[in-house]
Amino acid sequence: MKRVLPLVILAGCTFSIGITGDGGTTDTGSGATSDSATDDGLVSPLGDATPSDATPPIDAPSPIDAFVPVDAGPPWVTLETITVPCSGVPVVSQTTLSSTVTYRIRASGLCVIDRVFGADVLADAEYYGVLIARDSDNGVDMGIAIDDVTLGSIKLPRWGSYVSSHVYEVSQLGQNAAITLRYHDKANNAYGDNVGSLQIEILAQ
Repeated sequence: MKRVLPLVILAGCTFSIGITGDGGTTDTGSGATSDSATDDGLVSPLGDATPSDATPPIDAPSPIDAFVPVDAGPPWVTLETITVPCSGVPVVSQTTLSSTVTYRIRASGLCVIDRVFGADVLADAEYYGVLIARDSDNGVDMGIAIDDVTLGSIKLPRWGSYVSSHVYEVSQLGQNAAITLRYHDKANNAYGDNVGSLQIEILAQ
């Protein structure tokens, strides 16, 4: 009986050692393929592996190599900060807003617009009340209006959904003019108990 066992693979050839039944060895040389069976039915444990299987494919360029940083443009800077009294007095900006520039107008802060059972009722640029935020009262859309000094059911801009930080922001194209800001309360005669002010920032790139 003779067994053929794999010894080493070199340059695609398998060198084997033949083991005879009496313990002697016979050099069978090269030329045996890795998927051929021996005379007693044993198959090389390397199966169908070839040297090319161990060679990894050439990777595509790493994504990091192709990364191009996005130009975020110049930073936004505050051109002017304006205090808008909640007493209803209109305020005009010192900045003339160019018609070729879209500005960011940011509103923030809280002021007192009423007292109910001895408790202050607070308001921001769009809403009043803390437990239940509302944006209109007595048919008046409340909050800070831009270039709109007349109280009414609609004011511009709409500053968006209520946020607990009380900071809102809108984008606005300039009109080659300053802007006029006024806090709208539920009626012209409702300003008497208002205390404090809100802030408006004009930002541009």
